[in-house]
Amino acid sequence: MLIDWTVARVAHPGFTLAFTDLMLTHPPLDLSRPAMAAIGIVGRRMARQFHRRYREVAPANALVTADDLAWHRQVHALRILVELAEWKAAGTPPVEGHPWTVLEFVMRAELGLRTRPS
Repeated sequence: MLIDWTVARVAHPGFTLAFTDLMLTHPPLDLSRPAMAAIGIVGRRMARQFHRRYREVAPANALVTADDLAWHRQVHALRILVELAEWKAAGTPPVEGHPWTVLEFVMRAELGLRTRPS
């Protein structure tokens, strides 16, 4: 069973799968570009294995389509960007290296936004 502890709620299985997929595919690590490229290869492989295993063991009513996964990835991307914007607006940015600040560029790209905020 998967539980997305960042929001700890019962939701569509795609919600938790998408968050896990995002974190495996784009580990929120503050590393150099070469290190992130290497980690990215490993992360994408882990995400594929994770999905393959999920499809093997998930009950039929919990299977997630590619469209479900893509939509929920965008839900998480938006959630991350909204939280960042709220912190910035309140003048209480997260600590340096917080996973959301590390992922901001990736989440903007996930939503088809300019990769640098204006």
